[in-house]
Amino acid sequence: MPWAHKASAIVQTWFAGQEFGNALVDILSGKVNPSGKLPTTFPAKIEDTPAYQFYPGTDLQMNYHEKLLVGHRWYEKKSVMPLFYFGHGLSYTNFMYQNLEVSVDKDFAVSCRFEVQNIGNILGQEIAQCYVGYSNPLTDQPCKTLQGFLKAEIRPNEVKNFELQLGPRNFSYWSVDANAWQIKGGAYKILIGSSSKDICLETTINLEQALEVLQ
Repeated sequence: MPWAHKASAIVQTWFAGQEFGNALVDILSGKVNPSGKLPTTFPAKIEDTPAYQFYPGTDLQMNYHEKLLVGHRWYEKKSVMPLFYFGHGLSYTNFMYQNLEVSVDKDFAVSCRFEVQNIGNILGQEIAQCYVGYSNPLTDQPCKTLQGFLKAEIRPNEVKNFELQLGPRNFSYWSVDANAWQIKGGAYKILIGSSSKDICLETTINLEQALEVLQ
C-alpha cells in the first residue's frame, strides 16, 4: 500500500456481503462507529514477511522456518516495523486504559482487571487485548503472545470495567522432550492494550509459588 500515507483515512471492509453499501454509508457518515481490529499484520513491504526468503521452497515444499515467530511475533522479535500492527484499529472516539490489577490464586487462575474509559464524544466499542510474555525469552521465542481479548460498548465519558481470566495453558509452551505442555517458572509480563504495539498497561507476575501449588 505505497499510497497509504496520502490517504486521510483507510477503511478495511473485508467481505462485507450484500448489505455492504448501506453499511459503508453508515460508517462514512458517522451513523455507526467502526470498531474492528486487524486480525493480521500488514507488512510495509513483501520483503519483510517471514516467508519471503524461503517461499516457495525446494520442490514446492514450503517450510515455516520462522517456527514460533508467526505473524506479529516475527516483526516484534526482528524489530521490523510493519505498515499496520496486529490488533490495530481506529474509530471516531478515543479510549483511555487505567488501573490494572492482576491476581493469581492457588488454582493458577490469573485474573486481570482494568478500566477503559471512552474519553471522546461518540459511542464506541473497544477491543481490549491481553498479551503475555516471558521476561527473559530465548532467541527463538516470541516477545509476547495474545492470550485473551474482550469487546465492550462504551458510552461517552463512561468507564467500563474489564476482567480477563488466564489459566495454566496461557503460560505454557510445548516441550518436545516431555511431549507435553509445560510452564517455566519465573517472571511473566502481563500487557494490556488496544493493539500489539499500543500497550497501555503493564505489570509483572512471578509464577514460582503458583507452580509449587499446581505441582
